[in-house]
Formats: sequence, structure tokens, C-alpha cells
Amino acid sequence: MKKLLFIALMALGWPAVGQQDPEAKKLLDKVSEATKSNENIALDFSVTLENKSANIPASTMSGKILISGEKYRLELEGNEQISNGERIWRVLRDDEVVETMSVDDLEEEGLTPSRLLTMYESGFKYKMGDRKAHRMHEVQLIYLFPEDASSAPYTSIELAIDVQTNQIVYLMEKGKDGTITTYEIVTFRTNVDAPAGAFAFDKTKYLGFEIIDVGF
Repeated sequence: MKKLLFIALMALGWPAVGQQDPEAKKLLDKVSEATKSNENIALDFSVTLENKSANIPASTMSGKILISGEKYRLELEGNEQISNGERIWRVLRDDEVVETMSVDDLEEEGLTPSRLLTMYESGFKYKMGDRKAHRMHEVQLIYLFPEDASSAPYTSIELAIDVQTNQIVYLMEKGKDGTITTYEIVTFRTNVDAPAGAFAFDKTKYLGFEIIDVGF
């Protein structure tokens, strides 16, 4: 949940990425335009985590998220994460605990749900990769590298974009600790209705839960 609540290049023989790839930027601009043209977006997705170097086998979780700008409501394996764009509430039902923090605090953990579709817009160098078939999609790969590599929790991100719709199909984050986290979008629905109060935390729905401010 904390991972969502979401590689040394010299060894791989990649060319230098000191310059932005203009073709990659052109495609990313199309993705950004397609994403921001929608008032609300609803996604069904999966998250797979794997760390072969630590002998941790792949495990997959399923979830869904409703996004409206910087606001979102996430459900993942029975837990919830709610953000009004300024503050976050993370509901851990088994523990009957609600952790709350500012949005800036969660950014320290890496990729966050509200940035899943737009995180490439700043703070990255990028390079065009191959085009390939993936699960009924024809996708174009783009590789992202953090400009501030020392502070980022990951070394690179592989982004797969549907060439017909300009929508993200999957995002693979390669962590510095060897963990590979893949966010795959199963369904992508646009301009959906958002129920009243969808992005507000209502403590009356969590009676008996301990609310803890875990801000850093």
C-alpha cells in the first residue's frame, strides 16, 4: 500500500540521456493533452512488485482509482487512500487505523496515485524506446530518468503508451533497492461522474479507527 499510496545505465550500454529526446517529448505532450482533456478519469489497474536480487517473487494486487486533477480516491486490496489535493488519508481497515499526511509528505515515498498519469511532465530526462505489441495494444516505449538521481527512490521508469489513444498502458518503475514495480492499467474510463464527497475524508464512516498524523 505504501509503495502505491504508485538501474545503473552504464551497465546496460544505454546512450547518454543528457539531452531530451524531441520525439519522446512530442508523444508525451500528446499524452498530457489527452489526459487533461478529461474532467474525471476512472482506472482499474494492477500493481506487481518483484525483487529478484532479494529473492522476493512477483506479487500482484488489484485496485481502482478515481482521479480529478490532484484529487483522487484509491481502493487497493481492501484499503483506501483519499486525497483532496492537499491532504491524504490512508485507511488501513485490518488495523482500524487511518494515517494522514500532507501531499508533499507522500511525494517523498516516490510515485503517488495523483501523479500516475502525469509524473513525466517535470523532473525527468526521457528517451524514445521501441514500439511493440502488448496485450492487444500497440505501444511505444519511452524511458524516463530522474534529473535529480541522488534523491529519487528509483533509477528509471519504462512508460508504455498506446499509439492509437495516447493513453498510458503500463508504467514500470525500477527501484534503487532492486524492486521492480509495474502499474498496469486494465480499464481507462474518461469523464465519469464523481459522487458527492468522493475526495473528502468523512471520519464518521470510520468510527473506532485511530487517526494518526504521520507527516514527516
